[in-house]
Amino acid sequence: MVTLITNGAPTHEDGIKSLVGYLQANDVPVKAIYMNYCSILHKRLKEQILAIVKGSKLVGFSLMSKDVSIFMPIIQDIRYKLKIPVVLGGVHPTARPKESLEFSDYVCVGEGEEPLKQLYSAIQKESPSFNHIPNLVYKEKGGGIFVNRAEYFVNDLDELPYPDYRFETSYYYNYIRIEKITPAIRSNSFDSFYFYSQRGCKLACAYCSNSIYSKIAGDSGKRWYRLASVKRVINELKAHLQNFPRVKFLTFNDDDFMARDIGELRAITCFVKNELKLPFSVNGIPKYATAEKIKLLVDNGLRVIAFGVQSGSPRVLRDIYRRPVTREDVLQAAQVVAKYQKRGLSADYGFILDNPYEKNGEWLETLSLIRALPKPRTISLYSLEFFPGTALTNQAVKEALIDNPRPSDYNKDYRSDIEYSFKNTIFFLYSYFDVPEWLDSFLSSKFMMRSRSGAAFRFILAYPLGYLIRMSQRVAAANRETFFLIKILKKIWVLKTIKQLIKQARFSFRSERVSCEK
Repeated sequence: MVTLITNGAPTHEDGIKSLVGYLQANDVPVKAIYMNYCSILHKRLKEQILAIVKGSKLVGFSLMSKDVSIFMPIIQDIRYKLKIPVVLGGVHPTARPKESLEFSDYVCVGEGEEPLKQLYSAIQKESPSFNHIPNLVYKEKGGGIFVNRAEYFVNDLDELPYPDYRFETSYYYNYIRIEKITPAIRSNSFDSFYFYSQRGCKLACAYCSNSIYSKIAGDSGKRWYRLASVKRVINELKAHLQNFPRVKFLTFNDDDFMARDIGELRAITCFVKNELKLPFSVNGIPKYATAEKIKLLVDNGLRVIAFGVQSGSPRVLRDIYRRPVTREDVLQAAQVVAKYQKRGLSADYGFILDNPYEKNGEWLETLSLIRALPKPRTISLYSLEFFPGTALTNQAVKEALIDNPRPSDYNKDYRSDIEYSFKNTIFFLYSYFDVPEWLDSFLSSKFMMRSRSGAAFRFILAYPLGYLIRMSQRVAAANRETFFLIKILKKIWVLKTIKQLIKQARFSFRSERVSCEK
């Protein structure tokens, strides 16, 4: 038995589901645990994980950098208390394989379907050999580290078995405890569905993990960016959504769904509109969001489009982020999207803050771009995180701008850990509120921006006001999570109650029959 663990959500995370589907298709017994973005593994959770894992021949963890400190204790318990070998995969072990071997037995670099199958087969043998398994890094008996060539990247996504959306051997953390995903939970607790029709990204921006994978694949003569065929996408959606009858919204969670050509987009979204009858959302890169494509998608049910913009500074985009997207690309796409707002289309634009490479005044170029984006729209703000192994992190370490990231540095949440500063509060204000003209004039005045006498006002904006804005956002997010949890619990309670009533009715009926026969 192989047990795989991820901190992703059952319907959001794709890597573990693909591994489970691949192992099942190759007759390898497997189960999965989805920890649903857990931030603390308390004693009871660890006991539940150990109970589920017990008896496995191999346990695998898919880790992002922020997950390392969370899962380190349970990884050690599995290895030393249960004496079960652990293999690590995902973004962080791929970026830091040798470091990850300090607290694991094996590391899988890059994609892991076939390497995991071969690893499970090898450890079943009395004298296992691992030097033939692609993408695998491991310690030899003498203590040396053996690095196999990372040459396994699926060439044709259509050849892969479907990812496991049936969850017949899966568990998930429901924010109270870890429980089995029953058919009732699967059918009644998920009203939105995340789908992946591609792997990789056309771009390899310096701050993104795609820059890591793109280089590894390229060094092996393989492609990192791959698309599933239209036929595969349609057939897979049909198969998965049979298990989710309550789904009301579909999300194509590819890095850039609109990078497909217009014919493929038409075939896929016409199927979504005419057969699935679901509205949907997509992620997009502004330069590929042409007027023709957006019109087609809106006609077929597009409701939300999320653009990664990152910065309004041409220099930062070009020289620092190495992202071939311009301010003009963003504004052109935004103007097209704005034409369809009355038809229910909304747009979200993502920006990266806290960039130490920004020069004086460049943040104002980003602010200017945010102000120029047509309303209504939403803005997502993120803090620049130097993820281990990315091209930007390697550059920053080389230039001594930052220290080489250590495990203790991996706890930063780029979505919420945004620095307290005057300029960041300004970003929050313009992103979440309609700033009146008089306040706009005051905030952009020389007095507020640069004068010594305005320092006290800048301090108030940076800290007390900045704190209040952040708290309001977190309270809103917590309310949404609470609502979602209550919704799930209510559905489960109703189902259990109905099931109990049926059992009671059957028992009463049987009792009456026995009484009559006597």
